[in-house]
Amino acid sequence: MNANPLFSVIIPHKNTPDLLQRCLDSIPRRDDVQIIVVDDNSDPKLVDFEKFPGLNDNNIEVYFTKEGKGAGYARNVGMSHAKGEWLIFADADDYYYTDNLSKLMDMDIPNEYDVVVWKSEYVYLDGTSFVIGEDANDQENENIIRKNTTDKLYLNYVTPWAKMVRRKLCNDKSIIFEEVKYANDEIFSTLIGVYVNKYLYIDLLLYRHEMRVGSLVEQKSLENYLCRLYVCFRKNEILKRYGKYFYFNFLYIQIYSIKYISFLKAFFNELCMLGWNRTCHDYVDVCKRLDISYIPFLRKISIRRFKHHLSSFSQKNIYNISKKK
Repeated sequence: MNANPLFSVIIPHKNTPDLLQRCLDSIPRRDDVQIIVVDDNSDPKLVDFEKFPGLNDNNIEVYFTKEGKGAGYARNVGMSHAKGEWLIFADADDYYYTDNLSKLMDMDIPNEYDVVVWKSEYVYLDGTSFVIGEDANDQENENIIRKNTTDKLYLNYVTPWAKMVRRKLCNDKSIIFEEVKYANDEIFSTLIGVYVNKYLYIDLLLYRHEMRVGSLVEQKSLENYLCRLYVCFRKNEILKRYGKYFYFNFLYIQIYSIKYISFLKAFFNELCMLGWNRTCHDYVDVCKRLDISYIPFLRKISIRRFKHHLSSFSQKNIYNISKKK
């Protein structure tokens, strides 16, 4: 393998060896490509580690972790071993369109750009699909479109596999993935969006993301919603600091549909992080969407009980919330 590759492809993996092999097979084997697989403490009952995909492939580096800290941690491990100028990410259960990925790797990317994005295809459990991309009417040469606004980097191209990033940018700005169970890529993409001034869009379909039963995205648990909501609060803080505003409150509605007490906890977390003005704005928005009274969920709970629960949360959680800030 080239000691100084141009591209480092990083793949976190857990318990899906057959799909991982499919993903690896979709990546071109080239002297300028470093492929890194980081296993996130897979279950020995589901994975044969002696025949682990890529283990005996000279083009692939495999690292095994025993911490089980999630995809964000695994991606950070992969980044610590990356040598390429460009970082490319994939999920183990997805794959690339090989020919188009090769075309990207053959392109001459100007030094002024630190981020390149492309078309990605989403496939749902029922077989329906859609493609995330951009209008190519202003297309220039070789399918390259230059973009001067970067809001889409944390709105449309949040997932790590929707773009490639110069490793130098991540090193210089200390940009890594959050080591949380859900939405580990939100802050990563947000920081990239606020640190770069423009990006290149490649009008090629490069990546296919398939929804899978049992995947983290498909888990509709309370833990999932609360983790994602808390990540969104931190994302809002960053955007607010850089003069950008993107308030993410639709998860309130999903949390409310599970349990009122969960909504209250989310409300209190946002209150601690963003203050009364922003929190009340989001609260009113949720009330309008659910067509309920602005008086705290009058159909479900009394004002006295609401105040009691809010007081209880403030006693139990203010220390932990302050620490997380």
